Amino acid sequence: LSRYSSGVGIQSIAQRKKLAKQLQDLAAESTGGCE
Repeated sequence: LSRYSSGVGIQSIAQRKKLAKQLQDLAAESTGGCE
């Protein structure tokens, strides 16, 4: 992998984690925030 492609991969992974956390937060709110 080139440095460019690996850098883009890291960025996309970070974005996916960000989206995943947002979805988890929304799910928690919709279910009453059970912790």
